[in-house]
Amino acid sequence: MATELLYLKDMSLLAASAQITAIDPVAKTIILNRTPFYPQGGGQPSDRGTIKTPLSTFNVTAVKKSPTTGDVLHFLNSVDSLEPGQTVETEVDPETRSLHTRAHSAGHLLDHAVEDLALPFEVRSAYHFLPSPYVEYAIVDPSIDISPEYLKSLQATLEPAANAIVAEAMPVQVYNSSISELSEWRQKLLPEAVKQSGNVRLVKFDRSGLLPVPCSGTHVTNSEQIRPIRIKKISVDKEKRTIRVTYLLS
Repeated sequence: MATELLYLKDMSLLAASAQITAIDPVAKTIILNRTPFYPQGGGQPSDRGTIKTPLSTFNVTAVKKSPTTGDVLHFLNSVDSLEPGQTVETEVDPETRSLHTRAHSAGHLLDHAVEDLALPFEVRSAYHFLPSPYVEYAIVDPSIDISPEYLKSLQATLEPAANAIVAEAMPVQVYNSSISELSEWRQKLLPEAVKQSGNVRLVKFDRSGLLPVPCSGTHVTNSEQIRPIRIKKISVDKEKRTIRVTYLLS
């Protein structure tokens, strides 16, 4: 049975007891039956933290999900004295989780600012790793000339539109639903397994006019927790007609 992902049920849960199901002494990894740690994926870096026994504390340096089994691999500084079947105490570093959560939610914030401004953009990819997270969009209106003047104007309007959503202090909901809630082009971006299941985990900034976004990451519970962002730069690939919006947290 794959590792139970506790953060999917409760993103505020940062500590939990768990049982070791497997150890790789060469890779210095362990697999647990359940974990509060977020494994790297979906454009979001993994959590950091500690795993403790009554006698020792082990640093969790990275967390990754096996693409074949669904098990979560916890990379440790050492696995000495650990044994399969042993019960351990897991604890996610709260500052790292908070930064990653704010950075990821800020990417969704830009998507919603695009919606508010009715810009002819479609999301193509996102990268929420600090210090330079970004969202990449395709410009679907062929009449737009992606000139330096256009990019300068875009930055001048997109940043305040995003921060206006922060100031609204609106609730952010995370829930499971049918993929039918998504627009057609959002559905196209989903992994095939999700399409086949017909269900998806959605993140929604709870205000009329903002569309839910499929996402498996961790998120703030209120838009004001993101705090004002700054757009560092907007770069362009004219051949692909895509723009990359790189942003900074405050």
